Amino acid sequence: MSRVRVGMLTTTQGGGGFGEQAPLFRALLRSARREGCIAYVFTPAGVDWDAGRVRGWVASPGGRWRCRSFPMPDVIYDRIVCREDLRRPAVDGALSRLKAMYRGRYFNPCLLDKWEVYQALASDASLDEHLPETRLLTTPDVARDMAGRHPVMFIKPRRGTQGRRIVRLDRRTSDPMGSYRVRSQICREQTVPTLDRAMAIAAPGTEDLIQQGIEGPSIRGGRPFDLRALLHRDGRAGSRAESGWRLTCIVARVGRRGAITSNLHTGGTAVRARTLLREVYRARPSQAQAALTRLRRLALTVPPALERSFGHFGELALDLLLDGQGNPWLLEVNSRPGRRALVLAGEGRARALAGRRIFRHARSLVEGDDR
Repeated sequence: MSRVRVGMLTTTQGGGGFGEQAPLFRALLRSARREGCIAYVFTPAGVDWDAGRVRGWVASPGGRWRCRSFPMPDVIYDRIVCREDLRRPAVDGALSRLKAMYRGRYFNPCLLDKWEVYQALASDASLDEHLPETRLLTTPDVARDMAGRHPVMFIKPRRGTQGRRIVRLDRRTSDPMGSYRVRSQICREQTVPTLDRAMAIAAPGTEDLIQQGIEGPSIRGGRPFDLRALLHRDGRAGSRAESGWRLTCIVARVGRRGAITSNLHTGGTAVRARTLLREVYRARPSQAQAALTRLRRLALTVPPALERSFGHFGELALDLLLDGQGNPWLLEVNSRPGRRALVLAGEGRARALAGRRIFRHARSLVEGDDR
């Protein structure tokens, strides 16, 4: 059988390059060669529909990008991360055409909307108890209703990324309408006398969400942390179970002191999950392994539930949190994750495994192991 061609679909960034994704694409091209695949990066504008060919980009041994003409791919792995590009008519039209052509050989078909994800997963009985209550912030009454149940709340854009525009509200008294501490990534901390005043500072838009805050343990002088789980379909030949979802790695992301999130783009870093959990539960070492087991179990429950609503994925990243009792919570799902957390955490083997699993899955879509 001929080598499977995998096209990694993206859009160019400023200056015509691939922006923050360039190192990831270089690593994935190396993984493709090791897995016996032909891979290239391409854009919607590079498709020649009449000729059935595409302008694809590959990296030279020295790391420079070279453009070549390739046959259309056998499988498409969608890595478009810019929502503004998706709204362009030319891009939207090309994607619709490609998805219709490739159907089951097109994976990771969309950037996820936090509100739509919450609605889909909350309908699954096995996941509902692991989701912080989340509401679309359509009127001030929504915030008042949430405040009656949750002393800590987060306001975030439903389609936001990289921790931008997130605001944390901490109730200061027993009165849900009373005093709040307001914190964000870009504004100084303020304490205000009423919830309505706090909401005025947060200035949410009609497309924002308000979410229950989960109070969990912190480390190293009050630094927040969460856990990023990276999952892949692994299409190695064998039993049907062999080509299902697998947990590739869990790393811990640790925020700056005083930060409200642990996102890497807002100054956070990453460490190995086991190392961090041993620190969190240093007085009870057995709890670290128990917490990790619960996180893994929850992580593997999410992809099948998500695919029932959003289609075929080969890779997902989950942002997880532990509460004070060690129970796991699912905060967000990322359908086109990077690898920076794995690099910072020193998880080189997991990073390599992630690449291998991407192309094993792509091969299986052509060779039939996932059918």
